[in-house]
Amino acid sequence: GKPLAAARLGDAPESIRSLANEGANRTMPEAARVLHALPTLAGDTVYTNDSETVCAFDRFTLSRKWKTTIVGPPSNSPQAARQPGLEDPSAVAVSPPYVAALMGLSLQGRSAQERTLAVLDAATGDVRWTVRLSESDDPRLQGGLLRGPALIDEGVVMVSVVRSVARHRLLGVSVAAFDLRSGALAWIRPISSIGFVAWAMSPEVTDPLLVEDGVVYRADRLGTIAAIESASGRPIWIRRTPRALEQRGRI
Repeated sequence: GKPLAAARLGDAPESIRSLANEGANRTMPEAARVLHALPTLAGDTVYTNDSETVCAFDRFTLSRKWKTTIVGPPSNSPQAARQPGLEDPSAVAVSPPYVAALMGLSLQGRSAQERTLAVLDAATGDVRWTVRLSESDDPRLQGGLLRGPALIDEGVVMVSVVRSVARHRLLGVSVAAFDLRSGALAWIRPISSIGFVAWAMSPEVTDPLLVEDGVVYRADRLGTIAAIESASGRPIWIRRTPRALEQRGRI
């Protein structure tokens, strides 16, 4: 059908334009677009995250209510990949009176801005708190990379954390939760780890979280499915699933 209203999020970030150009030079059709921003509808407001700005629009007219820009510093942890690509979408989680967004992009094979977990006032767009793992003094988070999208449940904001320990040739994934009001680390739960060789492409681990009835579920391509209590981080169950033996980076 015919659109009732339309609004631009703004200029596409440089990293998205570069990714689109690379895709056009490989296999993407000429008119294809990199669709990385997923809108979230809550009441009469549509929230968007383009990786650098969070916006709120009126549901019926798409007139913009507010816009907040959050850009992290350059990341020191680019990942190697033979085919650079976008690992997870940009979205907004809503739990009035707050919204949470994981800013920045997870781009394989290139340097990018460090990802920032941000919580904002849903009505005004004022930033309540931000978290960057490079600023954490918790050894369980140091050297980790945030993966999203973020989810809100039981008063915490949850994200995945991917951590590579090169000297041990291990790649591990955890779920971390931060207090929705203060941004303090509430809990962190290691889920799985796998070996990899330094010269090969790292295994893919960036599958999203799902929340239902106070339980967060996570399945990834490391071959693990887990159910965790949102409020406490207590594992309810963890199961292993088969992985393809030909997966690059597996040893």
